[in-house]
Amino acid sequence: MKSWTIDVPKPVIDRPRDVDFDDDVTTQLGDNPEPPVPSLPSDAPTHVVQQVAGGPGAGFPETADFYPSLSIHLGEQGISTVRVCVDTKGRLTSDPAIVNGSGSARLDAGALKLARAGSGHYRATTENGQSVISCYPFGIRFQLKQ
Repeated sequence: MKSWTIDVPKPVIDRPRDVDFDDDVTTQLGDNPEPPVPSLPSDAPTHVVQQVAGGPGAGFPETADFYPSLSIHLGEQGISTVRVCVDTKGRLTSDPAIVNGSGSARLDAGALKLARAGSGHYRATTENGQSVISCYPFGIRFQLKQ
């Protein structure tokens, strides 16, 4: 019997460089990762917008008229922060929302009623002297007189 020998060449494998995953992969926790801020060329023109925030204006309803009677009876006090969106004429463009509650659902409901009743009596935000559509928060304080 004859013996056969088969020579198999060793395979040549180009091995890629070692990758350090800690440097090449980033993980951001949270719902809204901040996008990178593009840099402007040094010769880019700059324009500063002069903005005046809006808020309750002339003829805005009195807070006392919207103080819930049960809250008055129970001695509840607090500040509700309401976010409103208004047009250039000071009218609501959407339903107001509580962004920071007072700790009392009754007071927060009273604040929302007041914010709705104020439609048409908001001072619009201005940019460079022109009224603009905008959204902003403002506080409504419910406080009993001593």
